[in-house]
Amino acid sequence: MWSIIAKRRFLSVFEGLKDASQKDQMTIEFYKMLQGEMVDFQSIWKALFNGYEFPKNGDGQNVFHLLAKGGCDQAIKSLIEMPEFLNNKEKISNALDVIGINGLTPMMIASQKGYEKVIEGLKAAGADPNKAKDNGITPMYIAAVYDHAKVIAALKTAGADPNKAKNDGATPMCKAAQNGHEKTMTTLKEEGAGLVNTMYAAEEKVV
Repeated sequence: MWSIIAKRRFLSVFEGLKDASQKDQMTIEFYKMLQGEMVDFQSIWKALFNGYEFPKNGDGQNVFHLLAKGGCDQAIKSLIEMPEFLNNKEKISNALDVIGINGLTPMMIASQKGYEKVIEGLKAAGADPNKAKDNGITPMYIAAVYDHAKVIAALKTAGADPNKAKNDGATPMCKAAQNGHEKTMTTLKEEGAGLVNTMYAAEEKVV
């Protein structure tokens, strides 16, 4: 049985789906299930595997965006431990890399929040650690912006490119240096990032 804290966190992220799900009976049933005495993650995943698509809220975010936002690595871990997971990889992979209206994938959200365990879970489920926004911003770049050195390391282990630049040429190392994030710069260097490229355009707002 999950702790009360874990249950509340899981409930809070699904709250984001509640209002947008009035026409989606599956999501309504999910919410009812989550209000029970025990959060049964595997029952939730089985419902998704039973011919349904992953529902989105008004911001274009699905369950993986919300789990990333809430730091719910246990829920993602329960997914990849299920036998049904292997038979639904393509469906899951497509949902993992969806970019919401705010321009962020679940892995980008986890990178912003500093949840390295969620990064590990998303990668194990099939997420692309190098998926970028239209302007070229990647999860690695976002982790550098927010000074999350542990996330940098987790992303590199997941296969992220520490030298992948934005469209204007700015790399994660550029941003870490600009913000004075020395620990993140050290981690980036350890993970194979090159020297700072000073020739790039003005920074854009990340989120």
